[in-house]
Amino acid sequence: MWLPDIYEGAPLISTALFALIPKIALIFLLIRFTAFHFFFNLDVWFYIFISCGLLSIFIGTFGALLQTKIKRLVAYSAISHMGFILVSLANFTIVNFTIAFIYGLTYIFLNFSFFAILISLRKADGSELKDIRELSSLFKNNKVLAFFFSINLFSIAGIPPLFGFYSKWLVLLSLVNNNLWFSAFIVLILSMVSVYYYIKLIKILFFELNDNFVQFCVPGRLLAYIIVVLGFFNLFFMLFSNLFFTEILTIILTLL
Repeated sequence: MWLPDIYEGAPLISTALFALIPKIALIFLLIRFTAFHFFFNLDVWFYIFISCGLLSIFIGTFGALLQTKIKRLVAYSAISHMGFILVSLANFTIVNFTIAFIYGLTYIFLNFSFFAILISLRKADGSELKDIRELSSLFKNNKVLAFFFSINLFSIAGIPPLFGFYSKWLVLLSLVNNNLWFSAFIVLILSMVSVYYYIKLIKILFFELNDNFVQFCVPGRLLAYIIVVLGFFNLFFMLFSNLFFTEILTIILTLL
């Protein structure tokens, strides 16, 4: 419950650090603890992981539906994404550890791109954006940035064939392969619900124009390179997804 308040109260660059850096360590720790310590009493830990994961996805999804602040929306989205990682870890296999690691990398990648774009946006007075309605003139002021922002949002929502779809599809596939049909159905329904608030953001970007909001949206050279490179990686990831999965599996085997 404290996460949305922390995100909203911190400066944007601090929020980006909160959203990205701790998650890297958390994902490594979860995988290591799951592999070496939670492997005993599997029946107990399975129900803990699957219930906490589903509850996180539920709370994150429906909490985000009510938000009008950008940072609070990101916070509830983070809760939902961590739920996907917990659900994927519930089956305690090397393949599931790999899927959890891939989902964590996807989350960090997409949020890095999201915050790179958000840092590039300023209101007329130079202050950072806080309300989602303040994105309403982005397409009018910078069409390229609006395009890459929409690609990023579609990917976070899990729209094929983008990077974010691949990781969510792997989580659903792992649940189905382990005969967890009810859990897979709940995750699928909640994923469909979460698409609403990402589509809502894209609608604001392109179809709601307001001259009083986003006035300065020209990223610096470094941020521009990051946004473009990550955007094209997002678009064309499916061309080399099998190689990516194989390399991640090799990394997980090395870590364990």
